[in-house]
Amino acid sequence: MPASLIAAGDALARFFAAPEIGSVPHRSARQGILILVAFIGGMLPISNMAMLSSAYLALSGDFNADLIDLGRLALGNLLIMGLVQPLVNHIHAGLGLRGALFLALCVVSVAGVGAASSGSLTEMTLWYALAGFGGGLFLSLSARILFVAVPPESRRLMMAIWSFFIGFGSNLSPLLGGFLVEFLTWHSLFLLSPVVALPCLVILFFLLPDSRPAGMPPFDWCSFAFLVAFAVPTLIAVCYGQTFGWNSSFILIMIFCAVSALFLFLVSCLSAEAPLLHLRNLRIKGVGPAVMAALLLVISHVGMRIQMILFMRNVLGYPPSEIGLMFLLPLCVFVLTVVPTGIMVATHGNPKPFLLAGIACIAGAGLLLSRLDANADWWHMAVPLALRSFGYAMGSASATPFLLRNVPPEKQPQTLPAINSVRFFSMCLCMGSITTLSVLLNKWYFALIAAQVTQGSSAASASISRWSALFAGQGLSPSQSRHDALLIVSSSIKKQASVFTFDHLFLILSLVACVAFVCALLSRRVDPHPHAVRAHARNSLSRLWAAVRSRLPRPAFPLAGLLLCCLLAAGCTLGPDYKRPDLDLPAASVAADEPGALFTRERWWEVFHDGALNRLEEAALAHNSNLAQAMARVEEARAAAGVAFADRLPAVGLRSQDGKRLMTEGEELAHHYASRTQEAYKAVGFLSFELDLWGKYRRLDEAARAELLSTEAARDTIRLAVASETALAYFQLRTLQEQERIAADMLKSYERTCKVYETRYRLGQSPETTLRRFAAERDKTQAQLYDLEERRIRCEGALAVLAGFSPAGIVDGAGRAFQEGRTLGELAPPPDVPSGIPSDLLQRRPDVRSAEGRLMAANARIGAARAAFFPSFSLTAEGGYSSTHLDRVFLDPARIWGVMGGLAQPLFEGGRLTAKQRMAEAKYEEARAAYVGSVRNAFTETRDALAGNRISRKALAASTERVKELTRSNEIMEKQYDAGLSSVMDLLDVRRQLLAARQEQAEARRRQLAAVVGLCKALGGGWTEAKGFE
Repeated sequence: MPASLIAAGDALARFFAAPEIGSVPHRSARQGILILVAFIGGMLPISNMAMLSSAYLALSGDFNADLIDLGRLALGNLLIMGLVQPLVNHIHAGLGLRGALFLALCVVSVAGVGAASSGSLTEMTLWYALAGFGGGLFLSLSARILFVAVPPESRRLMMAIWSFFIGFGSNLSPLLGGFLVEFLTWHSLFLLSPVVALPCLVILFFLLPDSRPAGMPPFDWCSFAFLVAFAVPTLIAVCYGQTFGWNSSFILIMIFCAVSALFLFLVSCLSAEAPLLHLRNLRIKGVGPAVMAALLLVISHVGMRIQMILFMRNVLGYPPSEIGLMFLLPLCVFVLTVVPTGIMVATHGNPKPFLLAGIACIAGAGLLLSRLDANADWWHMAVPLALRSFGYAMGSASATPFLLRNVPPEKQPQTLPAINSVRFFSMCLCMGSITTLSVLLNKWYFALIAAQVTQGSSAASASISRWSALFAGQGLSPSQSRHDALLIVSSSIKKQASVFTFDHLFLILSLVACVAFVCALLSRRVDPHPHAVRAHARNSLSRLWAAVRSRLPRPAFPLAGLLLCCLLAAGCTLGPDYKRPDLDLPAASVAADEPGALFTRERWWEVFHDGALNRLEEAALAHNSNLAQAMARVEEARAAAGVAFADRLPAVGLRSQDGKRLMTEGEELAHHYASRTQEAYKAVGFLSFELDLWGKYRRLDEAARAELLSTEAARDTIRLAVASETALAYFQLRTLQEQERIAADMLKSYERTCKVYETRYRLGQSPETTLRRFAAERDKTQAQLYDLEERRIRCEGALAVLAGFSPAGIVDGAGRAFQEGRTLGELAPPPDVPSGIPSDLLQRRPDVRSAEGRLMAANARIGAARAAFFPSFSLTAEGGYSSTHLDRVFLDPARIWGVMGGLAQPLFEGGRLTAKQRMAEAKYEEARAAYVGSVRNAFTETRDALAGNRISRKALAASTERVKELTRSNEIMEKQYDAGLSSVMDLLDVRRQLLAARQEQAEARRRQLAAVVGLCKALGGGWTEAKGFE
């Protein structure tokens, strides 16, 4: 394998004809074996991290460990791995390279065996701390093997391959750990460390020459004592912090981390013989920002990887094999990216753009990961994981060349170990701080959310009640049911607290990557050989790139880099994402998953099969003034949404100027002109663009689109109300016409009866009292008929106004226009009417959709108000021609161009921005209350409409039966009266009851039709006639 690696490197160098790489010489098998051991040494601490990942997966089941226990397990390992870095040079000087590596491998082996035999989490934490000592020592020393086994001209290539192996092992460890834990016990997992270490130990003992670093400063006992004093209380706090409270112990660890970092920074600045930083003696410029950028790159990458493993295990509940499978895609992306990146970096010798692009990708991945929740799918995690791996591949391939670009070759053997010590120490220290912060955040969020349960919030009480009822249905006692329900609610609270914790940690790691981007951007290149002539690449790709670059203006490269960075940073959108408020909805409203069978019918009135009603509805919707205003408001909102979207785009235009100006005596070059009055002609094209880094314009665009949806729903609400009012008025008119017909029929009957009894009275066959009683009933019926006629005329006028009749049509033709159509008796209600609440009621009701649109808009405006606190960046570019002579305007010497960037940061506005944010939040609460009220009103109206439809059908059936009975009774009573078996008062009483029953039947029929209209309105429209709701 070493020989094949050397041959592959040599072949790649010859293929790309890169003189910067050179040909790797084939010296001996001994050299190849040492290179292989160096690569294994680079992966050995990563295998330690693989065991740590596997331990996370295994211990969560065997030891019932939570996030706090796993956090302290990792904290001890990381801190000790970092604390050993200041002592690497002294251990190397005291024991030699072979002795130091022998010590590291022995410590790793002993720690693995001890962890495999541990019986408690505290013992395992101590063994992991010891493994961190050996792993950190081996990681720093493995790079030094390359300086012993590889000649100077091949070190850059070997260091790139060594970085590849480190990154490869970093991406491979979760995959191996996830699958190995399925087949091995956690005891066997810890034995992998000595299995890997012992063969390396044998090889190094016989093949590695004993070398010691030259020019080492004297041992600094003060720093050593400080580090020991820091390590001991840290381990005590990690292992036994439970006795005096986890919050206190972890806060104490964070204080130790901050004090140690400050101390080492002061020592490195004041002392030229600091054991950690030897860069002052080397006198190399431009290394500090480069070291910081490479350090933060590794911190953000490793932190996201560890937190992602914990997120998938503790929040999503993935088994170890699925977690390992999730890291297969990042591994493939890393392998496919790191090789061409390393070749291009080595060929062109410019690693900075690749490092910046890699850091930007990691920052973007952190932003995507911060949006995950407990219901995330696999592809929600695969995309940011692949993006993070892609960025780390570019960053790891370019980090070492980026660090060494200011270092002469003769100083690289001394510089790289010193830089690696700083990187590894700071990385472990920062990872320890992030781990500590994760534990504190998790405890704080858990306490915050659990306070809702202890305070008896309605949501928590309802959840506990539902679970208690479920367990009680399974035969458990009330106390046991409530205990189990509390456990389930506590578990859900713990999961929610974990989600909040991981979201903020991913944001913090993304911020770390942004700081690394700034450090890399500020790092300047200082040529270690200013008089050397760089050799140009001889391959066709390099020649093509050089030709393209020579034709582009100089500002194009920084401008392109700035645009790329801004586009990558544009994923940051401040403010909360919209989430529909949680409401206690009835079970029927969420039963159906497919709304295909339940759709909103725009022409729902067609279920009555009345052509006259259909024409009236079309006329009302076409001529209603309120609906016309609503449609105009929709167009206004659509235009406002277009304006909001246009604000996100760059503005491009042309501008021309023509004029004269007077030059002053003191103006530069004024004496070159014959006259002080000069003409000016200019024709330029310009582009202006405000970079939406904080998502202000995206939130405003989101608010405008939500307002458009709300306005469209409000238009639908008015449309539904107009259609419902028209149908109700039409049914009222048909009812009055039917009642008028009934009264007219009864009046004709009384008139005939009066004529008969008037003839009998004249002949002396009937008393006058009988005639007068029939005449009184006739006059009463006539008065009722006049009242019904007046009400009908008023109803016709109202219906004419709803239908949009002209004034002349209302005066002249309103009565005639409503004579056609079905009578009330012919208007039968539809047979298939819903009997339950549909599952998509909240989507069907336009008033609910309108309220939700306003809520979404208010939520988006909170983000826009928060973005106003941050600086705004603008970019302006223009290019064209300018001259003092009109005939020379469009010549090449008159060509001009310019690029300007602007920055505006509000500092003091008297609390205006804070007040605007509070106002946006208050409007959100107002919109939320309105939405909750509309939902309540929707379900109330639907429930009442369903009950009204059911009851009105029963009332109509009862009224119809009453009319039948009274009609039969009237026939019998007339026969009995004619036979002299009953009095006239009995006959008149039966007739009065029959008239009232027929009038009530017509009114019941109208109420039944009105109930169907109310049900259509409550449901937001009609329904599918072939299938009702269940």
